[in-house]
Amino acid sequence: MGLTATGLGPADQTIVRIMGPEIVRILRNASAKIREGNNHSQVWFGDSSAPWIGQIRTKLNRMASVINLQSIDIHGSALNRRGRTFAAAQQPASGWRDNTANVDGVGFITRSQGQGFHIRLDLEWNTAPNYRVGTNYDSKFQILVHELSHLILDTEDEEYGSTKCRKLAVTNPARAKINADSWGYFVEEFR
Repeated sequence: MGLTATGLGPADQTIVRIMGPEIVRILRNASAKIREGNNHSQVWFGDSSAPWIGQIRTKLNRMASVINLQSIDIHGSALNRRGRTFAAAQQPASGWRDNTANVDGVGFITRSQGQGFHIRLDLEWNTAPNYRVGTNYDSKFQILVHELSHLILDTEDEEYGSTKCRKLAVTNPARAKINADSWGYFVEEFR
């Protein structure tokens, strides 16, 4: 299970194969680090309160479990249909929802089964470095976490780019907490 590459070139297959387990490791590491007080929550979400940190820890650990236990297909879009975006998550079978939540006695692992998780890579994917370089916060690692947050946490695209995401954390923490780019940048801080 985990991230699987379908219809990608050899280089992208290798990137996906390496980053899948690394994302899981970083998610677990981030959960442990924020428990110790080493976190970037205030910067990316505008909140470092104990209740929010508890929610983040749960979401990070459960996100790692879903990635480990479910198949998530990463594929390229058709060349004639590639947009000038990095990637896009496709709507899961049961629609958009938080797949880390236990609802009506159904555990999050059971809720995430059979969802048909898919991420499509687009043209700009090819321009991103594998990991953050200097002040360039958009990386393939961050892009994958961003798209995984859509599928697993039901995040939205409130803002794009590190500068706008940091501003969003100050001006509207509630929106920052559901912003996919904020999750991607936050998780990569622990890499």
